[in-house]
Amino acid sequence: PTRRDALAYYRGVADLYDIDVRQYETVETLSAVRVDPRPGPAEPDRPARWLLRSAKRSGVVRETLAHAVVIATGYFGRPNLLGVPGESLPHVRHGYTEGHAAWREPVVIVGGANSAVDAALDMYRSGAQVTMVHFAPALDANVKPWVRPEIEARLRDGMIGARFMSRVVAIEPEAVVVEGAGGTERLPATQVYLMTGYLPETGLLEQIGVPIDADSGIPAHDPLTMATALPGVYLAGVIASGNQANRIFIENGRDHGDAIVAHLLR
Repeated sequence: PTRRDALAYYRGVADLYDIDVRQYETVETLSAVRVDPRPGPAEPDRPARWLLRSAKRSGVVRETLAHAVVIATGYFGRPNLLGVPGESLPHVRHGYTEGHAAWREPVVIVGGANSAVDAALDMYRSGAQVTMVHFAPALDANVKPWVRPEIEARLRDGMIGARFMSRVVAIEPEAVVVEGAGGTERLPATQVYLMTGYLPETGLLEQIGVPIDADSGIPAHDPLTMATALPGVYLAGVIASGNQANRIFIENGRDHGDAIVAHLLR
């Protein structure tokens, strides 16, 4: 399915089950509380254990009590920064949408994995002048096999440029300064895409004391129930994979919801 198909499906599910989806609202703090339910048939039979404080785009702050909280914030919370001058310039992006805006423009893509390859091919097809910069001697080994032949063909015929064994040392308004085996080079670029990956945003988990493994980045949890050591706090989806996003994907992450519900109902 396409992105449009997937979003239509998600909207349909939310409408069918009348799910309370609070768009454009950021959870800022999570704190432990104890609020016992009031007696009565219309009241919940479980105590509230967590207080969420969230803010809307308008600045309005809302507080929500919950018996359980599932952290399913995904993998794209924090981009892997290069830490070079010019990285915050307005023409530098850490994500990719589509290539039409790059028509006839000189573009530099930093990275050599699937996201970099997909962006390079899409912008090439859209008429951009694309150069890839990668610190390794070749594209990553995990590039999708059905994409690899095309990107390798475009690199061979020079339709997409490449600077392997090279690193970006600075970004300027219309150029990228690259350092490689042959010395320093300035590549023209009016658009720069840093496809260098992301790290999950674990701020809420750290705020409430869930341990994060220093090496793997995996928040401490039981993989069978997805429960953390804190009562009523669970993980779902790729955030449970730490720094290795390819450990959890649709096929093995789709069961997290069932595991969480089963644990809550025990």
